Amino acid sequence: MRIRADKQILLDAVVPAQGFTSNRSTIAVVEGILFRTLDDKTCQICAYDLEKGFTTQIGCIVEEQGNYAVNAARLVQIIKSMPNGIITLEINEKNLRVIVTGGRSKMEMTALPGDKFPDFPNFNSEKSFSITQKELKSIINKTKFAIAVNHTRPELNGLYFHLSNGELNVVSCDGNRLAVYTDVNGPKGTEEQPLSFSVIIPGKTILEILRFIGDSDRQVKINVARKHVIFFIGEYTIFTRIIEATYIDYKRFIPVQPKTFIELDAGEFTSSLERAMFITEDRQQGQTKPAVICNFSDSVLKVHAYSVIGRVDDEIPIEQDGEAIEIAFNCRFLYEAMQACDTERTKISLTSGLMGMTIEPVMDKDGKSLLILVLPVRLPK
Repeated sequence: MRIRADKQILLDAVVPAQGFTSNRSTIAVVEGILFRTLDDKTCQICAYDLEKGFTTQIGCIVEEQGNYAVNAARLVQIIKSMPNGIITLEINEKNLRVIVTGGRSKMEMTALPGDKFPDFPNFNSEKSFSITQKELKSIINKTKFAIAVNHTRPELNGLYFHLSNGELNVVSCDGNRLAVYTDVNGPKGTEEQPLSFSVIIPGKTILEILRFIGDSDRQVKINVARKHVIFFIGEYTIFTRIIEATYIDYKRFIPVQPKTFIELDAGEFTSSLERAMFITEDRQQGQTKPAVICNFSDSVLKVHAYSVIGRVDDEIPIEQDGEAIEIAFNCRFLYEAMQACDTERTKISLTSGLMGMTIEPVMDKDGKSLLILVLPVRLPK
């Protein structure tokens, strides 16, 4: 195989592909990026770690056809180090050596036959819909903070998408926080074939997808298959295995009869929590992480945290309806929840100092809503 392509065109394909390779597998080929020539002017570039995958096509000059996998980490470093201009990738079929040439520079490494690369899943599905990049990015940013990492319950390590009767719910929960995004005007399908599905997409894939989407109105096509979800984003195709588990009955965790209702400036509260983290995150060895204490009383929110290194005290004016409540939280958990509220005003509902606090950004009346639940910690006696 021998192809010639501009350095930047190659980098735009192999750098994102590297995020879909594995460095922990016993299968050497999944550590690589697959180069598969399609015709005299096109090369397909793929990566697949057996859980999530990536494919795209680049325009290039194909001087000799071929199908080979090259170690991703080494190849990306080599191409980055080459001078700007045309890069040549030549792979010898007999000794499986890759020669990368750029300008007067030449580097060599090993390759693997492309026929050893794992097969991709079927990208076709009857369950398909489109969403703008801007909307998908907003949904992920509002919910990603509550996706668990390496939780013993596998379903919590992903983002849950549930669509039924045109209502889309996207849910994340890490055991300490719950985020529920709802759009009552979600995709509906057709009258003959209404669209409905429930899938859990791994958190690692969700974070990769964020790298590919921006704030544009360009459409992202999403196919939901039996065991995979496929995202078509511009010239890139990303696919992932779903987490095959039943998601938790998250609705039963949401308090139904709160006693105290608060409305406040979201930016002021977030800034106060950011200052409190200087105290709560800088713990001394052997000490537990101190909590941030929130006292809602007499239309004032008092935020304070203290440790051996110092203390912080803030007061924020609020609109309050109901009894006074003092409640404590892991400061980072609460701060990340407030960061997801990208509105000027936020509504807070409380039941007691031992039950979760619900946070709801004051959003425009367009059928979209966000509800966040953060569990408290016990105050020291």
